Amino acid sequence: MSTAIANRPALSGIDPVASTFIAPEPATRPPDFLGYVPCPIRTELRRRLARAFRYAAPEPVWHIAPRSGDPDPYDDLWRHGDANTLPGLITEVGFGNFLRPAFASRWLDTGFYEAPARSAAGAQADVATIRPEFREAGLVDPRGIFQVYAAFPCVILADPEKLRGRPLPATWADLLHPRYRGDVILHGSDDTVHEIVLFNLWRDHGEAGLAALAANVRDFWSPARIVATAGAGDPSGAALYVLPLAFARDGARPDNTVLVWPAEGAWCMPMYLFARRDRRLPVRYVLDFFAAPEWSYFLAHAGFPPAVAPAHPAPPLLGKLRWPGWEFVRTRNLEALRAPLQAAFRRGRSRKER
Repeated sequence: MSTAIANRPALSGIDPVASTFIAPEPATRPPDFLGYVPCPIRTELRRRLARAFRYAAPEPVWHIAPRSGDPDPYDDLWRHGDANTLPGLITEVGFGNFLRPAFASRWLDTGFYEAPARSAAGAQADVATIRPEFREAGLVDPRGIFQVYAAFPCVILADPEKLRGRPLPATWADLLHPRYRGDVILHGSDDTVHEIVLFNLWRDHGEAGLAALAANVRDFWSPARIVATAGAGDPSGAALYVLPLAFARDGARPDNTVLVWPAEGAWCMPMYLFARRDRRLPVRYVLDFFAAPEWSYFLAHAGFPPAVAPAHPAPPLLGKLRWPGWEFVRTRNLEALRAPLQAAFRRGRSRKER
């Protein structure tokens, strides 16, 4: 499915709180909440949590992880954490450290953490209200450990002028066709394929798919550079870009670009949370925040479709969602898989350049 990008409210207009808030330093006791969220919503989440907990008693101890590469006191928690140091509630995105076998076998498979429904009846109600696109994509955890609250999708952004008569891709498979040789730019850096693309592409098309896409990729750019260039007539630009929906929706030029939501479904990662069975009372305040319609509304407008459709008018899902699935995640050592898959992609690029 393709659509010209319509005008929509800027994210800065959703919450007027100043953006200078700095999250509190980690306290001497374990946090009630440890949050890993995509970069575009990190600052907004910090601001909103600070406001939400201003009068909470007891006030939750919480920490939102910084951007990748910045120092984080909880980086090795998955490896060294114990029952005295693990947070009451964790939010994670995609294929993170808490899915590593060392953490999963000790803390997830044993029932130490669970999806934080208030009761068994509450869990059934939660599943019943999930959007059908999430259920059909397998984003609902069949084991009930993770509670998915949103998706982090990637889409294709096309510059029709630079297609020069070539057809607009309708599927991810189309993106592998040689007609787009050297005319695709992926979001990312250092010739490293983002995990959304890496694992979804390999699951759907194997190493041959990685090599085919690699032959078509000209470069890796930041999402900010992509939206600054796409549709601007810049000679350095490409015909096709792959980037997160959050940037494609709100940054590109609507008159000169087309957002393509692939027919198989937008490749995505789940945004999910899981809680200790013995969690403290302040965790409830965090859960109430994530369940509030205001947060769902913000996510929808920020390009991260919430698992439960917002009560207020919000951008609809433009098509299906697609991700490898919980069985894929649980039956593979994803960290061990990354390096050979990245190597397969680089070999495809090397063959293109010879």
